[in-house]
Amino acid sequence: MPSEFGFHVIDYVIFAGMISFSIGIGVYSACSGGGQKTTLEYLVGNRRLKMLPVAFSLVVSFESSILVLGFPAEIYIYGGDLIWASVGLMITMLFATRVAVPLFHPLKLTSVFEYFELRYKSKTPRTLGTVIGMLYYIFYMGIVLYGPAIALEAVTDFPFWASVFTVAGTAIIYTSIGGLKAVVWTDVLQCLIMTIGMIVVIVKCFILLKGTMDVGDFGKVLQINYDNLRINFFNFDPDPTVRHTFWPLFVGSIIGYMGVAFNQATVQRISSVNTFSEAKKILWLSGPVFLIFGIIVNIEGLVMFAYFNIVGCDPVEAGIIRNANQYHFIRTKLFERSDS
Repeated sequence: MPSEFGFHVIDYVIFAGMISFSIGIGVYSACSGGGQKTTLEYLVGNRRLKMLPVAFSLVVSFESSILVLGFPAEIYIYGGDLIWASVGLMITMLFATRVAVPLFHPLKLTSVFEYFELRYKSKTPRTLGTVIGMLYYIFYMGIVLYGPAIALEAVTDFPFWASVFTVAGTAIIYTSIGGLKAVVWTDVLQCLIMTIGMIVVIVKCFILLKGTMDVGDFGKVLQINYDNLRINFFNFDPDPTVRHTFWPLFVGSIIGYMGVAFNQATVQRISSVNTFSEAKKILWLSGPVFLIFGIIVNIEGLVMFAYFNIVGCDPVEAGIIRNANQYHFIRTKLFERSDS
């Protein structure tokens, strides 16, 4: 679908600035502190990274475009019960402070796959785990790159393939030259931008609602969603054929997200700080932040539904977007409407 919009000069400046700044972090990390001269420095920052940026880096590692694009679209279509997944993830991370940190941090690992060799006294489990881990990240990164690429294609004239290659290429450059230190500080930048962007969208939507039908408080937003069966937080139906209920979202997420607690990204960040106490604080902090982000995107989805319900227009049915994955296009339409 051709876009009605295109990148303006300021858009290109901001986009280029983000790319340049990210690469600059990689260059700075490669040159500062003696450079990336050892494996320990490259993979775990010589175990001297600060707890707070590492915690935010861990959050961004698992809450990228999937959170920003996928979660609000899911909530817009099916309701707010997805918040239980974020609650489950928080509980998993807090549980990991009692299991993952005591297990991995004292071993001074650089990779979770290294643990397999220590545990089973054989390189075969380590090799197998590494191959599986690589395949997992290949598929995972495909999804992560697809989200922003299709959103940019929808709201601008920026080609899909150009977005994928630009974002992926930038990440490869700053990671390969700057190591984990560059990844952590780039993630902090991304976390800041994601948070500001999501909050701006919520505020903008409330302004639009206020101007459209004097719907300026969250209570009215909840009432609209409740009347349309989207306040479905307490669906305790045990039927496994129901798409989403409390049990798979909450209990299932606690179990399923154990993979996050023992993921390579998590273990690598646990191992990048100097003390056991700092390693525990990483998970103590990241767990609630996961929940906060979950609440923010939940509000996004509910507010968006309230607005489009009032104006009587569903973006997909109206042909504004092809599918809900192009959620940024919905936001652009909102901004356009408010400025006209």
